[in-house]
Amino acid sequence: MEQPLSIELKNCTMGYGNFVVLKNISLQIPAGRIVAILGGSGGGKTTLLRHITGLNRPFSGEIFLEGKSLWSQSGRDFQKLRGSMGVLFQDGALLGQLTVAENVGLRLSELTKLNKKTIREIALYYLSLVDLADYAEFYPTELSGGMRKRVGLARALVAEPPILLCDEPTSGLDPINAAKMDELLLSMKERFPAMTIVSISHDLASVHKTAAQVVVLNEGHIAYNGNFSGLENTQDPFLRQFIERKVSSDKQEEALEKSLPDNIRQLMYDSLKDIIHRS
Repeated sequence: MEQPLSIELKNCTMGYGNFVVLKNISLQIPAGRIVAILGGSGGGKTTLLRHITGLNRPFSGEIFLEGKSLWSQSGRDFQKLRGSMGVLFQDGALLGQLTVAENVGLRLSELTKLNKKTIREIALYYLSLVDLADYAEFYPTELSGGMRKRVGLARALVAEPPILLCDEPTSGLDPINAAKMDELLLSMKERFPAMTIVSISHDLASVHKTAAQVVVLNEGHIAYNGNFSGLENTQDPFLRQFIERKVSSDKQEEALEKSLPDNIRQLMYDSLKDIIHRS
């Protein structure tokens, strides 16, 4: 029997206003898999994430979560389907006026009738999964960037949602903390084997380590959908530029080779002489 699909997009065109970002894309993500979404800046990664989470409705096509058409639901059913997702935002998106434990338990505080003691116990459990239970009474401003990301992951895991969406989980982290985040995602996959994890990333080393499926977006379409080994061995010109971090256009190469004219540079220097000291 085929593995059930946790997320499926059928012929989806997505964008904002009259601006189309992704055109007629179809994508299948089986349950229980770690999938990385790659692509250049402005390539549609965040647009895809916003539509999967139900923040935006596609111009055309259908999005299925857990086998149910998202936009065919209404009212409470729509909210319940959206509630099947936990989201790790790029900056953690923690509320500064709340403690770490309060941030992690916020969803339960707002949506359930559980008492504060029970919510705190649940929050401490998820903080222990990311090795931050000792920081429960700290405030977000008292934590490092890597710690805030881990708190964000703990909050996203509350109620153990079937789908976990991660927006740039390793961005802004040093190599050691990025490696820790990779290990956390892998440990979450081991602890919750049925959970589908979708990660938007620019970090190829992280993708190589964690993802079973890699999807690359380019110019509004899916340029690649497969495993990392296939991406590494591709001969597609765009994909080779992407994984080898090459300059993407002749115009950009020409611009990088140019110099600012000396007279223009001198005008700039003169206009800033009272602000910037130059030896």
